[in-house]
Parts: sequence; structure tokens; C-alpha cells
Amino acid sequence: MQRAWPTPRQRSRRPAAMIASNATETAMSNSITEPVTPDQRSYAAVLSDLDCGSLGEHIRRPSLATRSIRVGASFTSLDLWYVDLDVTADALNCFRQGLSRDELARAERFHSDLHRARYIVGRATLRRVLADRLGCSPATIRLSYGRNGKPMLEGGRGHVEFNLAHSGGDAVIALADRAAVGVDIELHRPISDVESLARLVFSDVERRELKLAPDPVSAFLNGWTRKEAYVKALGIGLTAPLREITVSLSDGAALFSTGLRDRSASYWRLLSVPHPRAVVAVALGPRLDRATTTGWLQSKGELPGLNPAVNCHQMRHISTTMNGGLQRRNPE
Repeated sequence: MQRAWPTPRQRSRRPAAMIASNATETAMSNSITEPVTPDQRSYAAVLSDLDCGSLGEHIRRPSLATRSIRVGASFTSLDLWYVDLDVTADALNCFRQGLSRDELARAERFHSDLHRARYIVGRATLRRVLADRLGCSPATIRLSYGRNGKPMLEGGRGHVEFNLAHSGGDAVIALADRAAVGVDIELHRPISDVESLARLVFSDVERRELKLAPDPVSAFLNGWTRKEAYVKALGIGLTAPLREITVSLSDGAALFSTGLRDRSASYWRLLSVPHPRAVVAVALGPRLDRATTTGWLQSKGELPGLNPAVNCHQMRHISTTMNGGLQRRNPE
């Protein structure tokens, strides 16, 4: 997470061994994406046509499993989507039609075909998911950006908050009604020096718990994703004092202290969400009381996409150099 978002070229130069920003959206300066008016088929028509040859696969919403939680006395909802970022070339061309001119220009700034493709699919899918929630065309979705680069619906449209995260080709999107929400995901993988990373981002309490954990890597990933989900929900960028935030590292997600003025831990709820190959954490704002979570969307593009403009090269592995480079998330 950071205040000034680097370009894709700048991001590609950052060493994987450092805690680096995954800064999506590149140079966001509070800009607003323009609605797309494609010359060919409208994006809405492309998405509604389940037999679209260029897509090759159906696009559908998954069935939801309801999970009740309590944070305060208010009730609202959280929809959590698990998606596959990788699609065929034909599907990619179809999704490209769903982007605004601004988004297409940003896509061209990526030097890697993989990064560019995941950006295109991600941005188009984000529009699709938001449009489903709001009952509108994906082309009408307009986004603005906060001081630290966190995207949001322009004008608070529909009172919907969203957040997204990605690790490798797996992505997660969260939509919440009138509540702050943050989500983070990390694929299960070896980490060569957990204690060194923990010294950078964990509190003293967390580091003591980590030393006692039977599986230090899983414990570390639990703590990391929970911290990142919470900080992303706040959208406060690199100002977040991660070592002053204390969360549980065990299976039961909990926020013990924040180190942030006027943000009592008791006003927030952390969730650990099952995933077939990753650790997923969700942070819920103080008014959120009820959550629904999806099942896993299989690959091949049932609803491919998510996490616009992420630096997929940095996110591909936590452990790509000698100490393993865990990546700081943007405040998406």
C-alpha cells in the first residue's frame, strides 16, 4: 500500500525480497474512469450472451452459502467472490470491449502480456460484478479514487463498498452494503525465513505466538492476510503501522489492537474464509453483521477476472528470492 502509485515499469524494478507495494491503478491522482461506448457489440450484450463464442465459457454468479456473524447491532451483507484470472485469448478480446478509454490506456502501459491480460480481464470483471449488484450496465460503472488510491464507486452509488485482492492467478472480490470492507489472499507456498519477515510486520505479541505455532508458515500467512485486509478496509496506505496492529495467528481470526487512533479493535470483525489453495482474510467494518460467501469458481472463465492493474509478476510468489518477498497490498 502506498500514497503515490508507481507505474508498471517502476513496479517491475522493485526487488521481490522486500515488502513492496503491489500498487495497482498506476498514478491515480483521484481520476475517474470514463464510461465505455464501444463501436462493436456492447459489453452488456457480450456478458448477457451465454453462447458468446469469443468467451468460450458461461459467465454466471455462483451459488451463495450464508454465514451469520455479529458486529454491533446492525445488519448488512457481504458478498465474497472467488475467481480465476486466466482466460483464453478469445475471451480476453471479448473482455477488452468492456474497458473505458482510460482503462485501455493503462493496460497498454504494462510491459508483460500476462500482466496486461490480467488487468484487462480483472477490470472488466470488476465492472461485471458491480453491475450485477447495482442492476445496471457494466459500461455505466464509474470509479473514483481516495487520497491513498483506494477505488470506490463514484458518489457512493448504491452504498456499495468493494475490495479486491489477488495472488497469482487466484483472485477475490468483496462487496459490502454500507460497511467498510477489506480482503486479502495469499497462495499456500513455502517461505524461507518467516522470522525475518515477521520482524518487519508483526507486533511483539504476534512474534511470540509465531514462535509457538506448530506450522509457522500458515500462522504467518494468517497474520499477514488479516493485517492487510484490515488496512485495506481503512484505505490508509503506507501510513498504517503494521507492527502496532495485533491479530490472531491461529485458525480463529481476531483483531486485538490497532495502534490507530479512534479505530477501536472492538468495532471491527475479521473472518478467515475457506479456500482450496490459499489463505483468505476479510475485515468487516463496524456496521457489518451478516456475510454471505461464495463457493470456489472453477477455472475456464465462468466469471474470470478481478484485481485491476495488479503487478502479477510481484504477486506470483512470496518466496522468489532467498528470503521470500511478501508483497504489500494496495488499498483496493
